[in-house]
Amino acid sequence: RGQYRVRLHFAEPWFGVGGELDCTGWRVFDIAIGSEIVESDLDIWKESGGDHQALVRSYEVHHPGGIL
Repeated sequence: RGQYRVRLHFAEPWFGVGGELDCTGWRVFDIAIGSEIVESDLDIWKESGGDHQALVRSYEVHHPGGIL
């Protein structure tokens, strides 16, 4: 029970690597922690540029207890 920092690491390991392919919008998703959506429409390629560049997101969440 309490405040937590959840850190998630992402990479786009496949589409467009080593080429000129723009994969913006191909894989877009929401991130939910518990029952709360903490980020909508995350597009790893758009944010990181692909080519195995890491994308790190951190979220501060309050959790009342139980399984997070």
